[in-house]
Amino acid sequence: MRPRYLLLTAFFLAFVLFFSGCTSSKPACKGDEACEKWQSCDLPSGKCLPRAGYCVANENCGDAKKVCEPNSHLCTFKQPFCADDVDCEAWQTCDLVLGECRPRLGTCTSDDFCLNEWEFCNPEYHKCLPTPGRCIDAVDCQEWQLCNVTSKGCYTKPGRCDTTPECERWQQCDLTTNRCTAKAGFCANDKACKEFEVCNSDTHRCETAKTSCSADSECNWWQQCNLNSHSCEKRFGFCSGSQDCTQWEKCDTVSHTCEPGEGQCASDAECPVWQSCSSSDHTCETKPGFCGSDSECAATERCRLDTSKADVFKCYTILCSSNADCPGSTCDIGFHRCR
Repeated sequence: MRPRYLLLTAFFLAFVLFFSGCTSSKPACKGDEACEKWQSCDLPSGKCLPRAGYCVANENCGDAKKVCEPNSHLCTFKQPFCADDVDCEAWQTCDLVLGECRPRLGTCTSDDFCLNEWEFCNPEYHKCLPTPGRCIDAVDCQEWQLCNVTSKGCYTKPGRCDTTPECERWQQCDLTTNRCTAKAGFCANDKACKEFEVCNSDTHRCETAKTSCSADSECNWWQQCNLNSHSCEKRFGFCSGSQDCTQWEKCDTVSHTCEPGEGQCASDAECPVWQSCSSSDHTCETKPGFCGSDSECAATERCRLDTSKADVFKCYTILCSSNADCPGSTCDIGFHRCR
């Protein structure tokens, strides 16, 4: 037991000697150069001791209001004690009667110093400033806010937001920009839609443009949707305009099929019975030996238009007894034929 006691005692003495600036392993000093800057050499003892005004422990300060700073080895006042303003923070002044640091005029240590209910004591500046959301002017508000100088409250600028309820129902508040943006599945304008879509200003949903499509049902009955270009195109065998037809055809606006143009034909069935359809220019031409009017017969002939006759739509010779029987010519009385 006794050896253990002696060991602890030795350890304690070594500890004290170390913090006094001298250990048993450190040689005795012969001058101040062997000591720390805050020490001087005590030649009789050969030990480095604190210089006047310096300290090793709080007890060296000789004042219960002071403590020994371990880095500078100087005695300084403990908060809130002071001897003059130098011992206080920049926002404090020393009350020489109490010997304590007090807030300077216009500064604070707690909200109790503030006169207005919308202020608080800012611990960084030690000044009464508007609480978050309250203001004196716009400087106290966020970039996207303005200040109501009467109520001392910040409010959102037009077109900006703080929460989603401040936006339209189809929008949400983007808290990175504090602007209302379209929710997923909604649009603000055509730029948010696909190339073949437009933004419906009532529903704020992207819809296929009237000139575009995404399914056959969005086209006319005679059209189909091209899913590559998203445009309605005519079905095979139909037309959207005469440009889809041959030169001698026109596009019927009701049936959307190509039909022969005026004076044009595709087959004999589209011509009068005395005519046939020309395969070269698709016009109805009078068949050889037939007629449709007197002009297609000789001067002494007329075109038979009476459908009850067997030789209908054929030229027949006419007899005359006077010039009156031969319109446009004269009557050869000898042969009773129009000249």
